[in-house]
Amino acid sequence: QQMQQQMQQQMQQQMKQMEETHYKYEIGGKMEKSALHPEGRYTIIRCLGSGTYGRVLECSDEGGSGTNVAIKAVRAEPLYREAARREIKALQKVGTHENVVSMLRSFDFEGHICVVQQLIRGGTLLERLSTAGGFRLD
Repeated sequence: QQMQQQMQQQMQQQMKQMEETHYKYEIGGKMEKSALHPEGRYTIIRCLGSGTYGRVLECSDEGGSGTNVAIKAVRAEPLYREAARREIKALQKVGTHENVVSMLRSFDFEGHICVVQQLIRGGTLLERLSTAGGFRLD
């Protein structure tokens, strides 16, 4: 009983810490303020998902093509920031490929590394695989 309570307390502390390092957003809020875009280049439309690594936000790009993009805002912790830097390098090496979601750019905002990617509609990869009955590796 006591051990179970201790485990619950530890999990609650971990969840609180995780929430503290996630990007805190508001619908209609702006991201990436600069001299060119003093109010912010991206306007947040909605949160597409949230996980251990960070949050993915659907945003309108008001400084580029005017289309919607997906922005992955990585948690503001050294371990996750370093993982994001490695991911960015890998995506830069891949470039554009028909089977890989393209990275359009990246930026640092309020302590979070943000990766701007093309917005792909239709659910998550896991949802698509489960409705398709999985996939084959041949």
